[in-house]
Amino acid sequence: MEAAFPTVEQRLLDGQLDFYVGPAPEKLPRTLRRELYFKNERVIIARKGHPLRGARSLAQLTQAEWILTGLRERVEREFEELFSAYKLPAPKAFVRVDSTMGLLAMLGNTDALALLPRQWTDSPMFKNVLEALPVCEKLLAPDIVLIARSSVPLTPVAEQLAVLMQRAAAQVSWPKPDANGKGAVRAKRPLQK
Repeated sequence: MEAAFPTVEQRLLDGQLDFYVGPAPEKLPRTLRRELYFKNERVIIARKGHPLRGARSLAQLTQAEWILTGLRERVEREFEELFSAYKLPAPKAFVRVDSTMGLLAMLGNTDALALLPRQWTDSPMFKNVLEALPVCEKLLAPDIVLIARSSVPLTPVAEQLAVLMQRAAAQVSWPKPDANGKGAVRAKRPLQK
């Protein structure tokens, strides 16, 4: 199921879903626990050949139209906070998109921009359609985590899927691991106490 945490939170709490993997929410109920998969960083994504592809700072992008995605009830808040941290006005929202395919269609066919995880730039699915704008500002992102109920262990099948997802996460984590394996997580049994 593709969804942001607020959409699946109740299903996790009542046991309809075994776990969630994605950006860490701001708040987590005490009945849920999280395991870090990797620290993340965002980039500004645009279609290949975008007119603003030469931009090197957020200040050059304040007049652009933006596609909003996010974890918060009011997704505009993430953009307001990011731009205000650099003493810039918040960008103009173009549209809010909650699905990956909808986002890809909008980015590939408009001049709108989006703030997304760095992994989008490495994905074979998006590599020929999208590119990152190399702005100088650091664009922090929520950690990528696994969240599950605290009181119930994962089923063997769910645990195996979580391990496979964790291994995949280690392949796409940023920064890439060094020769000693530092920088990305190692696959292990998830959510062990």
